[in-house]
Amino acid sequence: MDSNLAIHKISDTEYQVGPVNLKLIHNNISFSAPKETVTLELAQKSYDVHLIFREYINAPVNVLIDLNNAKKSPPEARRFWEKIANEEHYHKIAFCGLHPVARILAAFEISASANRNKMHFFKTKEEAIKWLQE
Repeated sequence: MDSNLAIHKISDTEYQVGPVNLKLIHNNISFSAPKETVTLELAQKSYDVHLIFREYINAPVNVLIDLNNAKKSPPEARRFWEKIANEEHYHKIAFCGLHPVARILAAFEISASANRNKMHFFKTKEEAIKWLQE
């Protein structure tokens, strides 16, 4: 368990949550590239950062998660994201990754979402950013 996870402010547009860096790019996209399992606590702390970003930009946040090096999240973390993905704090959520496992990880999240129109998978970060900015 990550019982010592803390949110560390690097700047108004960048935060560190344990091993994950969340950065606000292109004015309204929260970008992260987790390199390990996203536990429930890490998901909850990332959500807290998204709320900070929402307040900073005074608008719903788009989220871009690079899954190239990510590992499968436990069920409770996936259920947490499924629950909050449709909240007003989020506009769109995109996943990207060239690795086949990235597509599988994204499929878990997207298929469980109640609003699949808000979530998409892309091979590249650039494709995802383009969609998020539409």
